[in-house]
Amino acid sequence: MAASRRSGGIRSMTTWRLVRCHRLFGGAQLQFESSRVLTERERPDWLKLRRFDLPSGRFVAMLALRAVFLFGLKSIHASILSVSERITLGECLDNAAVTSSDVLFPEVSRVGVVPSAVVTQAESDIQAAAFMSISYGQSFKIVTERFSKEQYVLTHCGMSQPSTAELDALAPLEAGYQRKFFTIPLQRVIAGGTTVLGFLRRLGVADRVSHIDQSATGPCWQKALSCNASFESSWGGNATLRTMQMETADAVFMDCSGDCAALRAQLNAVHFPATKDNGNLHTAEYIKFIAAFFNLEAAANQFFDATVAAYTANAGQVNGPKVAWIEYNTWGALPSYRVSMATYRAQMVDAAGGRMVNASDLLAQGMAVRDIVASNPGAGKVYILEINASETTAATVAQTLMSALSDVDIVVDETYAPTPRTYTFASFLAGFHLTEASNLKFVKDRMVLRWDGTLSESDGLDWFESRVSSPDWAVEGLARYVKNDTSKQQKYFRNIATGEMPVVILASQCTETLPACDATANEAPIMSPRQEAGLSGAQGHAFPILAAIASLALWLC
Repeated sequence: MAASRRSGGIRSMTTWRLVRCHRLFGGAQLQFESSRVLTERERPDWLKLRRFDLPSGRFVAMLALRAVFLFGLKSIHASILSVSERITLGECLDNAAVTSSDVLFPEVSRVGVVPSAVVTQAESDIQAAAFMSISYGQSFKIVTERFSKEQYVLTHCGMSQPSTAELDALAPLEAGYQRKFFTIPLQRVIAGGTTVLGFLRRLGVADRVSHIDQSATGPCWQKALSCNASFESSWGGNATLRTMQMETADAVFMDCSGDCAALRAQLNAVHFPATKDNGNLHTAEYIKFIAAFFNLEAAANQFFDATVAAYTANAGQVNGPKVAWIEYNTWGALPSYRVSMATYRAQMVDAAGGRMVNASDLLAQGMAVRDIVASNPGAGKVYILEINASETTAATVAQTLMSALSDVDIVVDETYAPTPRTYTFASFLAGFHLTEASNLKFVKDRMVLRWDGTLSESDGLDWFESRVSSPDWAVEGLARYVKNDTSKQQKYFRNIATGEMPVVILASQCTETLPACDATANEAPIMSPRQEAGLSGAQGHAFPILAAIASLALWLC
């Protein structure tokens, strides 16, 4: 569905909706729907609905390019296209045809300051980490990632690599930093964790991901896993195989901690720091970071604007229900009951129209308080009641916790369950030493939630995959209960007190042809930003033959 990746940012827009078609034309049939912009929550996974905006002339030209690609597949069987083939498709540029005055990365295809003004305004209480910045040269970009202290030099394919002097003139290398070099758009990448998969999926580049984390939940990720696309784990996995897999990729998106020594030593490793930031919108904005590696900044900008609008749409309820995120934890030196006041959870409750439990009520019951992340006070607090069997019983400690939650309307039970589907209301009552006859509001009103409501076939939690890139989905899922509004989409959350079961995402819902499953499949081309800008000015007179091919393909669809 290459068309869904091309995003304009041009002022005169028409909105289109993608619905299911067979593989012809990238699996997308187009219906004109200029009355409104669909949100991504309106697209079931199996339909792969996506939103994009294009002026009409540019739209036809880009469809034509896609049609040429599909009709030419018979003569292209390699899983990796050559530069000359990619130049023909409009993804790469011919160095000899580019002059010094050409703009290869137009303003509409650039990322500005991150965090953006809309994010700092919406999350004004957040001290942003500001881990990334992007600087643009004529034929290259420099992405600076401050946590791992690296610069990623991204050179447009077909163009010559910039000199050290050119790089230093654009973004001088700071002390302790190092540079890594990549040619973009990337053709083959590895996702070293599930969080980055949510961002890759939103950008529509599943066909460029060769290996993925074994806990992936998205339909096409599960399909890829069934085709032996699993990225070998660094925890007890085959180290030789893992190294071989990494060597086949253009880039490996990974997380790291401490000094990131292992990541820095891997020349094609890219640190993806989204979860190191505190705010929901701050983390979601890292879609722009990923987009830079695929020349999809224009699409990322539009996706993120839509995310902000949807995320903030449910707020504003005065004196909404009081919510507490609670857990029975057995991982520490002593078992304990905990109440999380993590910043991102508090933001989510507020955005959904609720209120967090009062910290003063927790302290009044003698709960200990700690930073939820030891090295990051801005991530919020956790309140703890430990169970020391030599001094008291779990039932007594649980009673103390419930005293602190006496006026809470909704609880989110975060207790770990190895098999989430078997965790029920009865499990909750037993773990917190309660009965159905309890007078607590959340028990009487049957408002006990969990965020294991969206799972993969192997019980992978989608909460850890798509929620970071799409916090608006989580807000809507929570608002369904906070506002008692069943018209809102059920996502991530389920009410175990009313017997709701998890929604299982199926690999069969993926209708994409993936290179991981078909050695003859090629990734769909991503048009060069310069080509996109050129096509947008060609309305009605350039590409007449290509437009005719596009019209034929649309008619067949």
